[in-house]
Amino acid sequence: MSIPSRWLGAIVLFGLMQAIPATAEDPDDTRQLLETRKCAKCNLRRADLSFADLSGVTLKKADLYEANLSGTNLSHTDLRQANFDRANLEGANLEGADLRQANLTLANLSDADLTGANLRETQLEIARLSGAKLDDADLSRANFRNVKFDRASLLNANLSGADLRAADLSNADLNGANLSGTYLWDANLEGARLTDVNLCGATLPNGTVSQQGCDAN
Repeated sequence: MSIPSRWLGAIVLFGLMQAIPATAEDPDDTRQLLETRKCAKCNLRRADLSFADLSGVTLKKADLYEANLSGTNLSHTDLRQANFDRANLEGANLEGADLRQANLTLANLSDADLTGANLRETQLEIARLSGAKLDDADLSRANFRNVKFDRASLLNANLSGADLRAADLSNADLNGANLSGTYLWDANLEGARLTDVNLCGATLPNGTVSQQGCDAN
């Protein structure tokens, strides 16, 4: 069946539109962020903000899909419900940052500093946190399925109710951490340090439920 000539242009245009990459950053939003340090709900998709000093900024609900934030100072920032899907945060400083309910799926947080950060109910599935520092961080009820935590430091971190199924925690330092009610099914804990850890009600890698620490509750 032949296609009427009047439709050919529309079909070609539709094909070109499908091939156009997802929306890039809005230059006006980037300017607003750098000038006012407040940019809630801004479009910063694929923005290159590497090694910038963004400490204390407000980026609540901002879209940072595939943004480059490697080495960036994001300490004490408001990043609640922000989208960091596939973003590069390698070596970033997120000390004391508020990341509650943010989306960090497939994000690279290797060697990042998240000391004292709030990641409650955050989505980090398949993210990389190799060598990251999460001491005293609130990671409760977060989704860490298939996350790489190898060599990470989680001293006294609160992971209660977190989903750590199939997570790689090899050689991680979890001393003093709260892992009560966590899901550790099929997680890799080889070489992990687990002194004074609360595992009350946690589902262990072999599927059994731990009672360790329940006496203290």
